[in-house]
Amino acid sequence: MTKQHLLKPPKENKEILLLNKGASEKGGACGLAHQPGFFNPGVGLKFLLWDLAEKRGPLFFLDNDRFDLSVLMPGRDRELRQVIFPADEDLLEQRTPPAQGIEKFFSECRRALDPGLVEATDCLKYFREIFIRNSKKKYLKDCLAQSLLEFHNIKTEYEFVSELVREPEFRDFVRLIARRSREFRTIFNNALVDYGRTFRFRFRNYPFPRLEQNELPFWILRDGLRHKLFLEGLDLNADKELILPRAVTLTLFIRLYRSGRFIHGVGGGNYEWVQDRIIEKFFNRQPPPYAIISGTFYQNDFQNRQFPFFLYEPAELRKQLAFRLRELKLEGFWGEEPVAPARRNGYSMDPR
Repeated sequence: MTKQHLLKPPKENKEILLLNKGASEKGGACGLAHQPGFFNPGVGLKFLLWDLAEKRGPLFFLDNDRFDLSVLMPGRDRELRQVIFPADEDLLEQRTPPAQGIEKFFSECRRALDPGLVEATDCLKYFREIFIRNSKKKYLKDCLAQSLLEFHNIKTEYEFVSELVREPEFRDFVRLIARRSREFRTIFNNALVDYGRTFRFRFRNYPFPRLEQNELPFWILRDGLRHKLFLEGLDLNADKELILPRAVTLTLFIRLYRSGRFIHGVGGGNYEWVQDRIIEKFFNRQPPPYAIISGTFYQNDFQNRQFPFFLYEPAELRKQLAFRLRELKLEGFWGEEPVAPARRNGYSMDPR
């Protein structure tokens, strides 16, 4: 068996990777889900691509995930300095920090940033103004999400995953997998074994950990903490405990029931190999198409991709992405009319 290689971000500065996966040449509504953190501008290209697709599809922010809110700053004499944002790991119920904590964060960012990076300094100042204005929102997740979109001049509605999981359709999705849990677990675990053979990986938990006996591919929130979800003692009709998706089930749900095409970075694009096999064998469906986008952007001679998006001129990023689309002759890739979500296209939740 010929070894397949995982996707990686581009190596060269200002290089953009854009791939289309799937049978159809044109898609309609595009789905996107990501944490509202201070990620690098290569990740932010997903949001710009979604916006250039005329926002025809759902945009979800993960507020049930754990991620780092610190930032790495390019300092003087090539020194890298980390600045910590005052927040807990879990955003689900995290209140927006007091104004003095936010001001301290941006002050430390300014001190850590090389003043010779004039454009980055201007972008930081611009983002600070946006963030301070949005810090009046009660919850930090709203402040982060709204500030990200305003910085990139994206005007749209969005939904948090914690809101998505309360919808009846998602609960039906959970019930379907719970009812056929043995079949799902077998297909899922076998796909992971095949993935390891195909890409010659020996890491047991990559791209996902295997499901244990009677384990479901979801989290359950108890006392503010996430736990693995098992069939034993599970009452899917109870509203007291919140069932949350893992990466695999979040993407499955959005791809199958909310969008015609999902937009991934290279990380998500690498695990769609597993997702497609679940869709084919468990849901008995042709896998919907998806796009993969990533980019590499450096600050001057700092060969580092991990600087936060708010150090980069948002209009320039949009311009470079639009040029890349024209270069690849993909202007019409997204189709002329939005497609309805799959649940309104006559698809059954349970394909059998």
